[in-house]
Amino acid sequence: MDHIFVLDELKTLFCYVPKVGCTGWKRLLLLLSGAINSTDAISHENVHVLAEKQLLTLPKLDVEGATKRLRNYTTFLFVREPFARILSAYRDKFQFASGKNLIIKKYFTPLISGSIKKKSFKQNQNTRSNSSDINSDTVTFSDFVDYVGSFWNTLDLPAEEHWKEMFRLCAPCDIRYDFIGHFETLQEDSRVILNRLGVLEDIRFPNSSNPTNSSSSSVLDQYYGQLSTEQLESLYRRLSTDIELFDYPIPPSIKTRVNASSASNNYLGEK
Repeated sequence: MDHIFVLDELKTLFCYVPKVGCTGWKRLLLLLSGAINSTDAISHENVHVLAEKQLLTLPKLDVEGATKRLRNYTTFLFVREPFARILSAYRDKFQFASGKNLIIKKYFTPLISGSIKKKSFKQNQNTRSNSSDINSDTVTFSDFVDYVGSFWNTLDLPAEEHWKEMFRLCAPCDIRYDFIGHFETLQEDSRVILNRLGVLEDIRFPNSSNPTNSSSSSVLDQYYGQLSTEQLESLYRRLSTDIELFDYPIPPSIKTRVNASSASNNYLGEK
C-alpha cells in the first residue's frame, strides 16, 4: 500500500496510479499540503522527488494509525482504460524518453530485449511486425507488449509501477474506496472529489506537463494494429482484472481480434 498518500488535513487517502494523471495529482496534493504555493512552481521531474519527501504514505504509519484512517477517512483513486495506459507507459518511458525517463529506458532495454528471446514467450518472427516508424531504438512496442504480456513476468521491479496492473497497486478488493474517478473524465471527476473535500473552487486539477496522447482511437489503432492476435490476447490476460473491476470496454479495434472469453484468466489467478 505504498501508493496510498495520507492527507490528515483533509482526512483523505488517495491511491495514485502512474500514467493516470499521477503527476498532476502529486502537484495538487503538494499544494493542498502547503509544500508548494502553486502547481506551476515545480518541474515535472522534481514533483515526484518532492512528493516522496513531503507526502505521508500509509506504510509509514503503525498498524493502529493506518487502520483508523482506512476506516474513517475519505478514500479515492483514479483509473484509466488499461490498453491506453500501457501504451502511454511505452511512449513515455521508451519511445519519447527524456530526462529521468532515460534511466528507466537504459535499465529496461536490455532486460526486455533479453527476455523476449526466451522460448516461454517469444513470438514467431513471421507473425511479428517490424515497423520502423513506431519503435524506440532497441525496444519496439511489440517487444514491450511481449514483455508485459508474459506469463512469467511478475512486474515487481519498482519502476514497473508504470505498467503494473492497477488493482495490484491500489487493492480495490481490500480497500473500500469512496470514489473512483476516471482519466477519461479527469477534469470533471477531479472537481467532484475536490468539492467533496471542501477545496476552494479556484483550485483546479493542473493541465498535464507531459502528455503522451495515448488514449485516442487513432493512436491506439496505430500501435495495437501492428501486434499479432496472440500478443493481444496475452496482454489482455494481463489486463483482464483491471478491465473487469473498473468496467472498461475493450477498445473496438482490439476487441474484434481478441477472444476475451478464452483469454479471461489473469496471470495471478493462473499462478
